[in-house]
Amino acid sequence: MEKDLLVIGQFMRPHGVQGYIKCKPETHDLNRYSRLTSLFVYQKGTLLSLEIEDAKIQSGVWLFKFKGYDSPESIKPFTNLEACISNSERIPAPPGQIYFSDAADFQVALEDGTIVGKVLEMIELPSVNAFCIRFNSPYNEQFTNQEILAPWIDACIIDINEKSKIIFCDELFLKSLCENGDSK
Repeated sequence: MEKDLLVIGQFMRPHGVQGYIKCKPETHDLNRYSRLTSLFVYQKGTLLSLEIEDAKIQSGVWLFKFKGYDSPESIKPFTNLEACISNSERIPAPPGQIYFSDAADFQVALEDGTIVGKVLEMIELPSVNAFCIRFNSPYNEQFTNQEILAPWIDACIIDINEKSKIIFCDELFLKSLCENGDSK
């Protein structure tokens, strides 16, 4: 996927006979569908721009009707594809949260503000979201010199400073994740 695109939903299947398609939202603002004028989709390696003719929400699922797609058969090829928008249309994350795509820019700090590492990436796991941490060399002895996966849960994350791009983590929790790792 291109870096300037952001996934906001997953197309499901055609709905009705007029060319609507269901879309499972993957965003914190379920009402954003009403402000969209177009979506992007990759179909067989080609990026398509779809102009929205009509959009509504039904039982927490978006329904989109695109110009030029007037039957279930015409819209069916989009089933299971990702609905994307331009990154410039991204809305701010809710307070105290960050987007996965931004996490790699964040430093990892302990409760006292000591920067001990950095986030390499965010990973969506079946049971929990996690972030991959690499500790800075002065802290390898205290933690580990291997990358670790830390769960994105309240027991691990104390606070997030979006402006300074710092994630404050519980020191004992991080150490418990490193106990089985190579600490030398």
